[in-house]
Amino acid sequence: MTIFTTMVESFTIYGRIALSSVKDVVIGWKFMWSQIVTLFLLGVVTFFLTKIGFVGSILLGILFSFALSFYLALIKAMVLREKFISESIKEEGFQLFSPIISCFFSLFLIQIIISVLKVPSFVSTVIAIFISVFLNPVIEVIYLEGGSFADIINRSISFVKEHFLIWFFPVFIFISPFVANDPRFLLEAFTSDPLSMLRSLIQGFSFSLNVLSLIPVLYFISFFLVFRGRLFSTIENKSRIKKWW
Repeated sequence: MTIFTTMVESFTIYGRIALSSVKDVVIGWKFMWSQIVTLFLLGVVTFFLTKIGFVGSILLGILFSFALSFYLALIKAMVLREKFISESIKEEGFQLFSPIISCFFSLFLIQIIISVLKVPSFVSTVIAIFISVFLNPVIEVIYLEGGSFADIINRSISFVKEHFLIWFFPVFIFISPFVANDPRFLLEAFTSDPLSMLRSLIQGFSFSLNVLSLIPVLYFISFFLVFRGRLFSTIENKSRIKKWW
């Protein structure tokens, strides 16, 4: 098999996964409305917690980690095309909370160490790029495979080392319009880990006074995450692609 044939097969896989993801996200109205209701409730709770200072900030961090856990439980159900059963989503959300909060705590410790040691900006940027690249599929590893914190990190790193090109090529396609508008976006995108970016998005959306105006953005983010989840699940089963990429 030639490299050209393998690349054609890879793009065929991208297209098939993209079409199925668009279809399932568009018709998944229960999924979308659950996000809208959740964001509205988060906005209400956030309004009150911001009034109580430092304790409120800690509670908000825990709250948004919980929100991300249940959001990824919904994403998992859509990726695997499971029925949206509230009990199973709730159970899955609680199971995902532990690895998610462990990842956030570890990233927070890294930031503290960098700050205390007064690491040069160049070195801190290199560290951020390393984390962004090698922990890029950490979201998918968490909700599709699970395991201990060490297992999740090791699995994410080994996945990127083995499937770098086929995994990141769609990422470059998605961010290319933003990079074309502002080349600095490329550095920004690859110095932020996806898990923290996703929680920041949820937190930012919860402050919106008009949640309904966020529907197009929510659809896009949901499509992107479902696409990534299905691509992650597909890659390991494509040995011919793995051989070339």
